[in-house]
Amino acid sequence: MTIELLTEPRNFAVCKMAKRKFPGVVFQGDSLFAMHNLLQKALVELKQYTQNINDEESVVHDIEYELDKIKNILESYEDVCEKHGYDLPYIKPKI
Repeated sequence: MTIELLTEPRNFAVCKMAKRKFPGVVFQGDSLFAMHNLLQKALVELKQYTQNINDEESVVHDIEYELDKIKNILESYEDVCEKHGYDLPYIKPKI
């Protein structure tokens, strides 16, 4: 399989995989982890701030939806790293 790098590799890169119609985005694992944690923190703060605002439910729902998508990507990334014997580039907090 060939991959065409379309941007400079930084915290993420845009690339095109062979046999795929559209390019994709490749995130560094630590960048993906940081985005997930930032959204999670924002959601907690938003819930506290908007306790009395009528529109809270739709705003919170939108953030929860996006956070869930990123969480799924992050979990897949962690599974692939484990399967192939790679350490994670971050320390997971104990929950």
